[in-house]
Amino acid sequence: MKTTPVLALLALAAGPALAQPAGLPPGDCYPPAAVAPPPTAALPAPAIAEPPTLPPVVVVKPAPSPVRPMMSDDAKFATLDTSGNGALDRGEVSANSELVTRFGSLDKNHDGKLSRMEYGLRNVDPAGGR
Repeated sequence: MKTTPVLALLALAAGPALAQPAGLPPGDCYPPAAVAPPPTAALPAPAIAEPPTLPPVVVVKPAPSPVRPMMSDDAKFATLDTSGNGALDRGEVSANSELVTRFGSLDKNHDGKLSRMEYGLRNVDPAGGR
């Protein structure tokens, strides 16, 4: 067979290429200079990104509105009754446009004055509700 001599020739030709270089201990494949030493230098620390600096938050609150405490009907009546006689005449209500307009309909007994009871009727709905 012709294949056997070809294989023998290949083995003879490859022998010196596969042989271990001189001066190496048995089992070593590479010369000592070819072995890279382990790295001794420390790797740089990874850069940590700083969070962005944001401007401070400014909270603007609206100024408190001047709130007048609600006056009771008795306190309102007493404020309007400048004469202190317990009734309101047209002159005493002249600064209140609603009372000037409704004075005739609120004065139930048509005496030209609003009593405390007549003054209280200004908030009553004519249809019967309040």
